[in-house]
Amino acid sequence: MRRAVWSTIILLAVGLTATLTAETVFEMRAEKALTSEVAVRLDDMRLRLERDLSSVHSLSSRFAARVAENPDMADGQMRILADEVTSRHRWIKSVVLSRPTVVTFVHPVKGNEALLGIDYNYRPDFIESLRTAMRRKTAVLSGPVTLMQSGRQGVILRAPVFRSGAVPEDTPLAVVSIGMDFDAILADAGLTDPALPFQVAIRRMGDELGGATIYGDPRVAAAAGVGTIVRFFDGEWTLSAQIRPQDLAAASHTTVIRVVGAALTGSLVLLALFSGRLRLARSLPEVAPAGRRGSRRIPLRGVLAGGLLLALVPAIGLSGWLSYRSSGQLADDLTEEYAIGIGSRVVGTVSDFFDIPVRVVRYNVGQARTGLLNAEDKTRLTASFLLQLRQQPVLTFITMGTATGDYHAASRPPLGDDRTLRLIEALETDGRQMKLYRVGDDNRRTDAVSNGNRYFDARTRPWFKVGSTDGIHWYGAYRYAIEDVAGAYDDLGFGAAAPLYTPDGRFAGVVAADLALSQLGDRLKAATDGTAAVAFIIDGAGDLLATSTPEPTYTMAQDQVRRLNAGNSSYAAVRVAKALIDSQPEPEGYSSARGDSDRYYVHWRRLQLPDGPVLTIGVALPQTHFSGPAQAAANNVVILGSAVLVAALALILFAADWVARPLVVLERWCRRLADGDWITEAPLATPVTEVRSLSEGLIVMSDRQRAYTLTLEQKVAERTWELEQANRRLEELSTTDGLTGLANRRHLDQVLAREWARGGHSGHMLAVLMIDVDLFKNYNDLYGHQAGDLCLQRVAGVLAGAARRAGDLTARYGGEEFVVVLGDTDPERALQRADLIRRAVEALAIPHADSALGVVTVSIGVASLRPDRDRSEQDLLRMADEALYRAKHAGRNRISAPAEPEPSV
Repeated sequence: MRRAVWSTIILLAVGLTATLTAETVFEMRAEKALTSEVAVRLDDMRLRLERDLSSVHSLSSRFAARVAENPDMADGQMRILADEVTSRHRWIKSVVLSRPTVVTFVHPVKGNEALLGIDYNYRPDFIESLRTAMRRKTAVLSGPVTLMQSGRQGVILRAPVFRSGAVPEDTPLAVVSIGMDFDAILADAGLTDPALPFQVAIRRMGDELGGATIYGDPRVAAAAGVGTIVRFFDGEWTLSAQIRPQDLAAASHTTVIRVVGAALTGSLVLLALFSGRLRLARSLPEVAPAGRRGSRRIPLRGVLAGGLLLALVPAIGLSGWLSYRSSGQLADDLTEEYAIGIGSRVVGTVSDFFDIPVRVVRYNVGQARTGLLNAEDKTRLTASFLLQLRQQPVLTFITMGTATGDYHAASRPPLGDDRTLRLIEALETDGRQMKLYRVGDDNRRTDAVSNGNRYFDARTRPWFKVGSTDGIHWYGAYRYAIEDVAGAYDDLGFGAAAPLYTPDGRFAGVVAADLALSQLGDRLKAATDGTAAVAFIIDGAGDLLATSTPEPTYTMAQDQVRRLNAGNSSYAAVRVAKALIDSQPEPEGYSSARGDSDRYYVHWRRLQLPDGPVLTIGVALPQTHFSGPAQAAANNVVILGSAVLVAALALILFAADWVARPLVVLERWCRRLADGDWITEAPLATPVTEVRSLSEGLIVMSDRQRAYTLTLEQKVAERTWELEQANRRLEELSTTDGLTGLANRRHLDQVLAREWARGGHSGHMLAVLMIDVDLFKNYNDLYGHQAGDLCLQRVAGVLAGAARRAGDLTARYGGEEFVVVLGDTDPERALQRADLIRRAVEALAIPHADSALGVVTVSIGVASLRPDRDRSEQDLLRMADEALYRAKHAGRNRISAPAEPEPSV
């Protein structure tokens, strides 16, 4: 039975090792082959992108040169030149000429009518690249951006046009802009092919944020398996690729290897068990010698139950482990995807939120240029502001400050229960005292709600100062200067502002569209509602602008405003995410970090507001959001497996009892025969043929032996007594540990006493190595007692080789402790032998997750004495044990000798 058990365990271990080795080898080969293929295809994509971008650069240079030669070129002639550009590539959608920021020419006109007459100063999403081209005096590539004419993602090449003979310090005459469909460019390069066996990502390098992912998954760009650089006239992109796990598994034939390995291992186990049964059957006719009748016996129930456990326990254990690992991986994957999904949703929500003030400001700038927005016509002015405010429920203020300092605004109170729209004004004719009025649905104002500041000059406010220069500009968070008695404006706001000009070009004032931070916080709460995610927005100083958590992002006391830094948040998710984002230079990314009690998955994106600050949008999701249910599912699998094991064990015990019961009855009858009861009849009532035949044979045997009963009883008694004495002596003389095959404690004591006596006569030194397996209890708790026994056996295999000479001995001292006795060995050689043992055990590379090295190690205490009459071998053991204690206390996986060298005689 023992041989069958060990044979099965060894075959299972060998089969599992061979399967894992084959899987690893095939996976490495497949990964190497796929990596080579990816590198080749990625390089081909790079060449296509560089060729296409270079071609557009050449076209823009020729077009700009022709315009520079003839700045007053007729519209028809310019369209011929532009048609040459658009006809070269299907993904070139437009050629635009601006002088320098106002669009005066577009080709083709059909489909691009929205571009004519646009002043880029009031398009923050486009003006920055135009200014960059003018500042650098060279072509630049911007994007991806949303093309105004099609709404699709596009890239725009902008090239400045200088007059012929101009010096570098001159301002460009115009700017040529070529709009291209980004998706079509990528498709021509092969990046969007759904049959690609890898994921592709493109990161723009060298911009003001240090690089952003403009195509594909940011995780692929951040941790690419293969990468290359796309270089073009304005800079470079990083083109990255990562092999998909499912493609790698398919290429390495993982499933086939596992099925074949399981089949071969199972076949070998069954063959070993069948061969063992044949050997057992052939040995049955032999009669065991009298001296061996006391050998160990195993009940039939134990044999059947043991075989079941041997088959089911590894299977259930392996399935439970695989389920646990799969559940953990699934939880990580789901958390990752969920965090990215929520992050993308929050980024989209916030981006749309920030787009509203820009659109409102741009609309009012246009109204002023056409004469429809005029501070002199207060009725039309306030009606227009109120209508826009009703159409944009996220706005808090639409404000106009005139060149003389007058203030006109429509407002929605950000705080309190009364959110009725307000009209606010502070006019020079009223001594600049701020007045607040409620407004009905008919836009008529009622009596004043309250009077605010006694003296309010719009020209002193942050939004007016920022918005006084051409273009739309963002301003940072500031406290509202409205002294409302109800406290409905005790909030911070920020937004966008731009200058207003009359139709004749005179400066009329500044218009601003403002967002309250509380409104932004409400948006974040709505975006994360129903999830465990925490969303937040921080400015360049790390202060919170808004968060989905209930905590306030600022406190106000009289005229002082104290902002809350994200690093000081009361929520661990915000603190962990802030620290992680600060450590990452990428403008967009995904990673995870551990907090005090949980791991958080963080998605972030830095958002550059046009002509404004850089804001960071972050989303943190705790791992327990998915790991809890996944852990519960894994536990259910373990519980179900255990229940199946218990049920199967009960069933096999019932079957074993049904088979064994006739044998038990027959065994009792035989005992009666042995006791001299020759009258009791043999039990024949059994359906088992073999048992019935055995009963009949025993009846014949009992009849033949009846005459010799008295003599045989005497002889049997004598032989039995002799056998018991022999067994007792064998038991006393047993010197082998059953688990490890090494000498046991009794034999150790005998050999140590003998070697001590011999060393006393010869004068040679005697050395003892006390060895302990590090953190073995943790190993047992983590991997189970079966794995712990196997670990001890493998360590014992190493130690068995330490006893090389006559007089040397390796023994199991108890539990996970071993002792090596080395005769005629001085301290230096004992330390050398101990170091060889320590390195050999470490080289076994038995996995141990709780160990600092990740593998099983041993600590060794070394002691060496020259035997004399004043000491005993127990003193030597004690010294080795104390040295072992110091080795473990010093950090384990090391060797320690006695604190003070023993004097030698």
